[in-house]
Amino acid sequence: MARNISFTLFVTAVLAGVFLISFGNSHGHAAVGLPERPNLVVIMSDDQDLDSLPVMRHLMAYIGGGWIRFTNAFANDAKCCPSRTTFLTGQYSHHHGVITNGKGHQLNDAATLPVWLSAAGYHTGLIGKYLIGFPWTRPDSYRPPGWDVFEENHKTVDDQTEQALAFLDAAPTDSPFFLYLAYTAPHHEATPPERYADADVFIPPRRPNFNEADVSDKPLWVRREPPLSPMDIDKWDKERANSQRELLAIDDGILAVMDKLAAMGQLDNTIVIYLSDQGFSWGSHRWIYKNCPYVECSSYPLFIRVPGGDNRVETRLVSNVDLAPTLAELAGATITGIEPDGRSFAPLLTDPAADWTEGLLMERHAGDAATKFYAIQTARYMYSEYANGDVELYDMIADPYQLQNVAADPAYAAARAEMQAWLLRLLNGEPLPTATPPGTPPPTPTSTPPGTPPPPTPTATPPPPTLTATLMPPPVDWQYLPAVAGP
Repeated sequence: MARNISFTLFVTAVLAGVFLISFGNSHGHAAVGLPERPNLVVIMSDDQDLDSLPVMRHLMAYIGGGWIRFTNAFANDAKCCPSRTTFLTGQYSHHHGVITNGKGHQLNDAATLPVWLSAAGYHTGLIGKYLIGFPWTRPDSYRPPGWDVFEENHKTVDDQTEQALAFLDAAPTDSPFFLYLAYTAPHHEATPPERYADADVFIPPRRPNFNEADVSDKPLWVRREPPLSPMDIDKWDKERANSQRELLAIDDGILAVMDKLAAMGQLDNTIVIYLSDQGFSWGSHRWIYKNCPYVECSSYPLFIRVPGGDNRVETRLVSNVDLAPTLAELAGATITGIEPDGRSFAPLLTDPAADWTEGLLMERHAGDAATKFYAIQTARYMYSEYANGDVELYDMIADPYQLQNVAADPAYAAARAEMQAWLLRLLNGEPLPTATPPGTPPPTPTSTPPGTPPPPTPTATPPPPTLTATLMPPPVDWQYLPAVAGP
């Protein structure tokens, strides 16, 4: 499966004038057009956090050009089945009913993205992970509506990539196709292929909130988590290294799919999306896993390739609840059977200056009253309310690692009231204000709490990557570390 960038893709890129790729902020880029009824390829990883990205040398080289990197993509309900169901339906988890991994059978599979795309004339295929427990009480041969090819499995990354390539080889030439390649990696316990089993890989440094010492300001569910022991840390360091190694195989899969599209002559008629179902905490705030309101859990990688567009960064907030409406609009498909909660962000793909909402809803319904929450994420704040009465408010400008809960701080009383009102509006299905234009500095608070550090100074834009399978230079606050020895 390991391969270099193909000659076909290389020539395609050179002819398109993207051998040297620029990659800047969303403002300053012209609006672009989209292919009519484009092919849609969605490649999803499992439990991948943002800090892992530098290991993906093909993806981070923005092969083929036209990539939009969304730096503020958040999951509505950051757990596998709720999140994947939200991707398929465009609904919040409290509406689609799959509120935890044991509830996949609650999905109304007659009202999903593949059904809408199939009705619009698309050839559809799933390769890999669907929902945990599938097919539940149905026969093993059951194929959900809308899928022409349904290869639900938990095979290795390389096997799933080969299945995806076979789907593309067999795709009809008289209709567009939708490929959903849902890898079961790097979900723990990660098992990298033999070629990467002992590879030295980029290991993200620990965040300042790793194994947080003082959690007195945190909600009950965090306070009852004991600090990670040295044995815990060693175990998860090894898992982290294997997770990064397995991402190398996924990265090979991305390149293989891009090569195949180029060989088919379909690269310029295909929108490619790379994302994860949610992030992973890796010990931030003492929490190893996912399904929490903090950015490590709820944010996820999101890259969308628009043929003919510029490489750029999109900083406005989008949710996975918006993905199904976006793909339906791109395909010219009609959403039937349900009322989606998300809305299409297709305008952001074609017009960097398009207006967009300023906040999004996050939630969790698994566990007890201490873990169940509704939350709102904006560019400035994260505000959450728990079923047991706990409340959190974080100023993401002054405190990007969410170390200091300011919900009880009088200086933030107005912000708390506004975020609570916005949260209620989201729960009631009411629109929020649109975001400020790209490049506009965030507003400063009316009053700043004593000792609050100033907003961080933006780092310089990294040098433009070239069309090669090389790593894009990581942000300046990351570093390359030797791989942790495997078990």
